[in-house]
Amino acid sequence: MTAASVIQKAKGPLSREEVLNEMSGNLCRCGTYNQVAAAVVNAQKALS
Repeated sequence: MTAASVIQKAKGPLSREEVLNEMSGNLCRCGTYNQVAAAVVNAQKALS
């Protein structure tokens, strides 16, 4: 849900760092933050 919100409110192309910053309040025990950030950036590109 947070990833969708990050994409919707983005004013331009997102960077990995921006995604990680926006999602910093989410805790994940699996440790896949980098993969999630990459997926969000790729999803935004695909939706553009």
